[in-house]
Amino acid sequence: MKDGDVVAGPTAVQRSFRAEAAAVSDARRFAVEAWNGLCDGSGDEVNGGMPLVVSELATNAVLHAGSGFAVTLTHDDDVMRVAVADDERERPAPVDAAGSAVGGRGLRIVDLLADRWGVDDLADGKSVWVEFRLD
Repeated sequence: MKDGDVVAGPTAVQRSFRAEAAAVSDARRFAVEAWNGLCDGSGDEVNGGMPLVVSELATNAVLHAGSGFAVTLTHDDDVMRVAVADDERERPAPVDAAGSAVGGRGLRIVDLLADRWGVDDLADGKSVWVEFRLD
């Protein structure tokens, strides 16, 4: 899959992005639009924390993996799963950033905003996923 390719179905949508800073905001916008499309007519509005979670995970892909990444949203009856896959095999782990640190809080933010999150190993990298319960 190359940058910008979109794969869509009735319960899932995926788009790939380049390894560049501008892709983070593009990924966030895509995720909001995809969420609204997948929930169309169900009354479920975008989870307020989801755009920030996508930004954090996309930033990690660009900064730490140094690779392009794919964002996938999957909807079932009561859960929206958002996953960001990149080419880095090393699993991320939350760190305790110093109070004056500029970064290092991304996964702590993810942990606070998502109902559940985890990491799946892929043949060519990893996928960090988060789940949001739908109202």
